[in-house]
Amino acid sequence: VRMVNILRAVIKEENKMSRDIIKTLNDRMNKLIKMVNRLPEGEQEFLEYISKFKAADGYYQLGSDRELCGGGSDAYYDFVVYPTYEVAIGFVKLGLKDNMRDTLMLALERGFEGHGYDCESVQMKYLEKLYEAGIGNCDNETLAMVNSILSEYRQDLNTESVPGFWDRDEYHEAIRKLLSLYESN
Repeated sequence: VRMVNILRAVIKEENKMSRDIIKTLNDRMNKLIKMVNRLPEGEQEFLEYISKFKAADGYYQLGSDRELCGGGSDAYYDFVVYPTYEVAIGFVKLGLKDNMRDTLMLALERGFEGHGYDCESVQMKYLEKLYEAGIGNCDNETLAMVNSILSEYRQDLNTESVPGFWDRDEYHEAIRKLLSLYESN
């Protein structure tokens, strides 16, 4: 009985630590999103903030490997991939070509895709953000990668099957909205 109580106490403390870590990571992500949304205002603050999160592989990791350990692919996307997408958008908004290229390539190698059931909706959101950030600041290779993704969406308009949990009409409407943004330019 004593051992069971000790184990319960340890598990309870680990759960509390996990909640605290997740809250910290979410707070960091929310701060990053707000900073990117405000750009170009606060450029120096943004650059200083993201500098502490850049990992050796070029991604922007909001927590240490230890903090992310055990979080699985959801934690990896939430606190490594999506922050990298946000930073890429920030660099585009600021027109920082030296910083932008490598980070955008990481994002576009993944196609700005989300993880799991929201794969396409995340992709559409970030492609819209990229357009609004200033797609004209991007080089030809970046534009070609974006056009490749948009081309796939154009093809999807001619299919009956839709990915994930999308309603067909809703999915097609989301595609049309995204395409109209890029085609208006």
